[in-house]
Amino acid sequence: MPMRVMGRSYKVMQPCKGNSLQVKIKGMLRQALIMVKKGKNNCIIGLLCCCSTLPCLRIVLVSRQTQGNAPFLLWFLCLLCLFLRLLIQNGMKEVAIQGIKGCFHEVAAQKYFGAQPFTTVECLSFNLLFGTFKCSPNYYGMVAIENSLAGTILPNYALLRNSELSIIGEVYLRIEHNLLALEGQQIEEIREVYSHPMAIAQCYDFFDQYPHIRLIESADTALSAREIGNNGKKGIGAIAGKLAAQYYNLAVMAAGIESNKQNFTRFWVVQHNRALPRNPEQVPNKASVCFHAAHHRGELAAILTLLAQYGMNLTKIQSLPLPGKPWEYFFHIDLTFSDYHAYRQAIEAIGTRVNSLRILGEYPEGEKTEAG
Repeated sequence: MPMRVMGRSYKVMQPCKGNSLQVKIKGMLRQALIMVKKGKNNCIIGLLCCCSTLPCLRIVLVSRQTQGNAPFLLWFLCLLCLFLRLLIQNGMKEVAIQGIKGCFHEVAAQKYFGAQPFTTVECLSFNLLFGTFKCSPNYYGMVAIENSLAGTILPNYALLRNSELSIIGEVYLRIEHNLLALEGQQIEEIREVYSHPMAIAQCYDFFDQYPHIRLIESADTALSAREIGNNGKKGIGAIAGKLAAQYYNLAVMAAGIESNKQNFTRFWVVQHNRALPRNPEQVPNKASVCFHAAHHRGELAAILTLLAQYGMNLTKIQSLPLPGKPWEYFFHIDLTFSDYHAYRQAIEAIGTRVNSLRILGEYPEGEKTEAG
């Protein structure tokens, strides 16, 4: 009997008796999975298809047909779990991060998305992170761009400029390093500590108190924590965030071991241009722009003066070499403004003076927090 949902008619398979019950149940569940995979708008249809299998399953369980059919019941439960997993994930955002679960990129994603559920897509490099959008344009991406102590991550400018992604938001994250290890140990028992070179460099003052500890560089903070948790080795520590300690069942032996508490990283939140919302929830008051100016004396100064005349506040400027043209540069600038119309006028004005210009993103300015 056809059923109308969301203005469309669907044929829901009816429970039936007979020797073909297993075939019917398999068909119903496959239909449910297909509907869920089509997208979140079809989830309710998939759920109804799944529920329609329950009367059939009851008949199987109470009849003699269950004898010797343990493999079928196991298959049913596995497929049902897969369906429920897909159903849950369909309403979640997928966020590509550089690193593995528990890294600071995931912490930044938690801060940005708040209570909104999301799943992470782990990428071992920024190149791989940007590459994931070629196959999955609906992803979000969390990309570190600068640190208040180490400076700008320059390669990420080129990766963004040469991609089809745009910045839709930003996050300022206070970076707190912690010494993690397996439970039941004292710091005096730790012989080796692993972490990313930048994290190690930011914690030298702490480890000066423990000259017996050997500091060893690794690819990622959270990866170091995971290896300790998986291997179960005592006497080994990692420098990482508290989220990594939660994921990999490690104890925080010392918190906040970074030398400089004013340690912040700024992250871009990026999205593929095809997935950008037509009507953003928040009016942007910040923009990231890239341009190539003519190589004439005073040209850059004239462009910056023009921006000031339209009330633009220049918060960052970064030059990068223009490939194939020695001693010429791309200029990446960040602007904040209170009048979006004036900002658009400023962009049009400088557009007539530059050789090329691209708006990398218009977004709400991220909240800056002070170290406690």
